[in-house]
Amino acid sequence: MIKRGRIGWMATGGVMLIAACGGNGGGTGPGDDGNPDGTVDAATEGALDPAPEGTSPFVVSVTPPDGASGVAGDIVVTVTFSEPMDPRSTGGAWTSTGDGFGPADVTFAWSGGGKVLKVTPQVPLVYAGGDDPATTIARSYAFGIGTGATDLAGRALVPFAAGFSTLRHIVQTLPGDPAQDGSVAGGVVGNGVLDFSVTATGEGFLGFGLAGLPDALDAARIVAATLRVNSEYPVTFTTESVSVEQVQYGPTLVDSASGAAALSNDGILAEDPGAGVGWKRADITTAVRGDWTDRAARGGRTQYRLACGSCTVVFYASEAATTGGSASQLAPRLAVDYVLP
Repeated sequence: MIKRGRIGWMATGGVMLIAACGGNGGGTGPGDDGNPDGTVDAATEGALDPAPEGTSPFVVSVTPPDGASGVAGDIVVTVTFSEPMDPRSTGGAWTSTGDGFGPADVTFAWSGGGKVLKVTPQVPLVYAGGDDPATTIARSYAFGIGTGATDLAGRALVPFAAGFSTLRHIVQTLPGDPAQDGSVAGGVVGNGVLDFSVTATGEGFLGFGLAGLPDALDAARIVAATLRVNSEYPVTFTTESVSVEQVQYGPTLVDSASGAAALSNDGILAEDPGAGVGWKRADITTAVRGDWTDRAARGGRTQYRLACGSCTVVFYASEAATTGGSASQLAPRLAVDYVLP
């Protein structure tokens, strides 16, 4: 909660009521001019009663609230005061911890007759990053305004402090599933390489389980999803144009997967030089968002059909073909880039 002296806090039904000791504190509550969550509308900011003579100004509310998590990097902190404040002294009394949120890193804008201060980082705040949400700790920011801040009458502010944590940026790699990977040629299922040779039908299949993603993940916060496959298995051949379609064919690869209706067309495999020799990639962000949203109905899977109308001798590694020994480094993979609290 907001920390300040000489002010009493009372929690009622989840609403924070502010009461000043020894006078009218101009606080907000369900029956006052403020909103039930303790914030103040612009139309009523100027309606708060002025503090009696000799009463120190104080912070009425702050947004985001103290202790908030999952705050976006482009945050605007809004601080509402009980009295019109002196902008120069108030800005000079701003303190914070966390890179990019210090006095020199933010801009101050006033409204509400000098009672509302908006603090905006000049550069979006940095997220903590990692490849495992279980071990990636969110970055915390603390801030406050000290007694150097005064109202227009020169009275010192009752100091306050608050804080929040930002979103976490995770890039999680999901392995393929051997039971879902392989080729279908002439009605025969082969859970081996994705065979685009002259004797094959030119269709391969890749599937990934999504259970490794955090259940609380919002599909709208999936920033990117990238499918990666390797064409250097078992030997190097020239890669032709291989299309990628989102499909659904169940927990194991079956011959009917060839006729499965395409849920989306996700383009052509492209070179992925950053991943190493032989790696190709496709952007399947929209498909993964959809499969994650409907994961209960789709079995918690995301599946793809690869087709090549002009391939002659091209092979792609499948999870089933590369699970043993050092060849496992060639297995298909799905990189999911997302943010979450």
